[in-house]
Amino acid sequence: MEDGGGKAVAVATDVTKLEDVRKLVDTAKETFGRVDVIFNNAGLMPLSPLESLKIGEWDQMIDVNMKGTLYGIAAALPYMKEQKSGHIINVS
Repeated sequence: MEDGGGKAVAVATDVTKLEDVRKLVDTAKETFGRVDVIFNNAGLMPLSPLESLKIGEWDQMIDVNMKGTLYGIAAALPYMKEQKSGHIINVS
């Protein structure tokens, strides 16, 4: 991307940690000057029938699929409100 004249930045992020997601969005704002789009795409689904009672696997799924999305919105929305524009894309 950079070879073609674009600009890129990589930030290791655990979407189950609000601080990580905020760091990601803050880095995007610092690097590019705005946050125009957040694309929430992290997700997982354990192959774990509920009757097997592997609650930890279900907790992880909820943390990634639901809280991760919530954290992405929470981190980006203040910037989008400030600039009076932005797009939030959630994929399931």
